[in-house]
Amino acid sequence: MFCQTDQSFRRSILAFNRVAVRHP
Repeated sequence: MFCQTDQSFRRSILAFNRVAVRHP
């Protein structure tokens, strides 16, 4: 379960980073 949660968290960070790059 922990691994799954960590993966979801990483995915969230990746998505956030993408948005940040789109709107610096």
